[in-house]
Amino acid sequence: MPQDTTQPVATGAVLHQVRAHFHDSDRLQAAVTQLGMAGFDRADMSLPNHPADGEATPETAARPVNTEEDARQQRALHAGMAASAAGMAAAGVVVATGGAALPALAAAVAAGGAAGGGMAAITSAVTGSEQTTRDADAGRGMLELAVRAPTPEKRDHAEKILRDAGGEHVERF
Repeated sequence: MPQDTTQPVATGAVLHQVRAHFHDSDRLQAAVTQLGMAGFDRADMSLPNHPADGEATPETAARPVNTEEDARQQRALHAGMAASAAGMAAAGVVVATGGAALPALAAAVAAGGAAGGGMAAITSAVTGSEQTTRDADAGRGMLELAVRAPTPEKRDHAEKILRDAGGEHVERF
């Protein structure tokens, strides 16, 4: 049974959502793209989890909507950060030794590239896991997208976008 999200939250406001189920992640991705182009904030979209009975916690309620573009940006960010950290460490060693460690700099540059590649691989594994989870949810008919829509007009617009993208069992909460 879906969580009742229409009850007042701590601020006294009522949280309104529109939810739809998708049978494949490509259609869900199309819905996310269309909602974004229509002015819906990505922070107002989530993928509700469906934990087994007795395993539900506030942390397992939903996960953020991440796209393939987000995954590419995360890989680039992580690789760049790792390579930069290795490069700065190497530069610090060269400065500290008065240039005597210059040959070590070449090795550090190579290490920076390796560290960046390692971080990119880790990020790829994590985002690949998310895609596997989405595909498994879709196969069970449980790939669900929730969109916060505070006004009746936004709810109508979100519902239309979700239906047009192939969403089924569209519901308002």
